[in-house]
Amino acid sequence: MIVFIEKLNSEVLRSIERIESRDTDVLKKSLEASRVLGEAFDR
Repeated sequence: MIVFIEKLNSEVLRSIERIESRDTDVLKKSLEASRVLGEAFDR
């Protein structure tokens, strides 16, 4: 269980870093971040 949570955490962090590094507007970043977190909670 701990390994699963650590893996999920690293995947979410990588996704968020990708979103932050893109040159897009704030609303698009917020939407993408919401999707990432939604996917994490669905697991």
